Amino acid sequence: LSALVAVVLRKIKKDKCLKDFRDDTVCLELLNG
Repeated sequence: LSALVAVVLRKIKKDKCLKDFRDDTVCLELLNG
């Protein structure tokens, strides 16, 4: 995975976590990270 793709995927995951937020460790790490 190129760095750019990784950044885009992380942004998509972060947006998804914000939309359907549950007390999820991965989501918390993404939101804090």
